[in-house]
Amino acid sequence: MSDQQTDPVKAITEDEASGEIARIYQDIRESLGVPVVNLIWRHLATVPGALPWAWDSLKPLYVSGAITEAAVLLRASLRTDQNLVFSSSTLKSVSLSPDDLRSITVVLNSYERSNSLNLIALNALLAKIDGVDIQERDRLPQVAIDEKSVVHGEMPELLALANMEAEVRDLVEELNQIGGRSDIMPSMYRHLAHWPQYLALLHVLVKTIETESGLESQIVNTIREARAAAVQLLPQLANDVEPLTAASELEVRDALPRFIEGTLGKMTTIIQLVSAAMPSTEQSTRNSWWTDISQSSSG
Repeated sequence: MSDQQTDPVKAITEDEASGEIARIYQDIRESLGVPVVNLIWRHLATVPGALPWAWDSLKPLYVSGAITEAAVLLRASLRTDQNLVFSSSTLKSVSLSPDDLRSITVVLNSYERSNSLNLIALNALLAKIDGVDIQERDRLPQVAIDEKSVVHGEMPELLALANMEAEVRDLVEELNQIGGRSDIMPSMYRHLAHWPQYLALLHVLVKTIETESGLESQIVNTIREARAAAVQLLPQLANDVEPLTAASELEVRDALPRFIEGTLGKMTTIIQLVSAAMPSTEQSTRNSWWTDISQSSSG
């Protein structure tokens, strides 16, 4: 399993998946509206019965659109009025071509969408395992996937640390230290390692936010908001699924908080800050170069 070269968790890559795992991966991509299967799903695929249990439990939330609506509300609650923004000229000055920016935008849009969905989903699964009391609540609006928000395009290769130039690997590892919670390397940084000059900009951005704006408190708030959203979705989880064995349940119970409180909680926060730093709509109307790029990734 090649992901073990860089991640301290077992994982089955998208290329390695076959049979039922490959089928579920495809369903995850289609249901989340992104061209990537995130690390938590790839990890659950290594635990006997865990991926089918998790996905079958959660699937009604995607069919109804309830989790999509919850994720939209979560992302909206995390938006900040930060003044740190990359201008179009800044991105051009570090030799990022229009094709580079299109690929980077696909990566950013994919993680912005999927991280919020996954953070809520994992909290719901954890509550299910822990037997949190399910109380009937007002259900969130049932909204089908908005095709305009589905992320189109291909993800770049997920680079292993061992395959990066030494200075790029150092930069990725330094980025992972920002915000703490660094035991699991975020896949987003590995996807973006194809463009070290962009990673360098991100390092300055995220480190500045950590130093000046209280990144830790923002991460804690993100996790708290996702947990609250998950509790509202509990009545809609499927109950007629094949239960986990005791051994598998222990592994899943260990993995979920590790992702929620760790890399996923952190990166759900950071991707919102990074996306907010990309050229704004106002800049886009003045710069057809960026307008063409930003529109191409959203179909």
